[in-house]
Amino acid sequence: HELALGNKRLLPICIEDEAIAKKRRLNCDSKESTGLEEGLVMFRGSLVDVSKLMSQLERSERARLETEARMVELKNENQKLSEKYARSNSSIKHLNSELKDYKE
Repeated sequence: HELALGNKRLLPICIEDEAIAKKRRLNCDSKESTGLEEGLVMFRGSLVDVSKLMSQLERSERARLETEARMVELKNENQKLSEKYARSNSSIKHLNSELKDYKE
């Protein structure tokens, strides 16, 4: 908070009465408390918008669920294709053996 006030408190022109400085601090404190009501909090020295973080979390959760659903679909499709490949491969081997029998 003191850093935000800058060097003005050190200049003789800007020296304030102690009562005025107290009022300013009280106003700043009340502004900070209203910021908390609006979803803004201080975390590790940074101002964090909790509502924005919550909306990002919800979007991430939706994307994760959609990705998992798509992954299940792709696994099922992959399994079907693997079974089809195995059947086709078996059929090819059978036809090749029949072809060899006809040649003999």
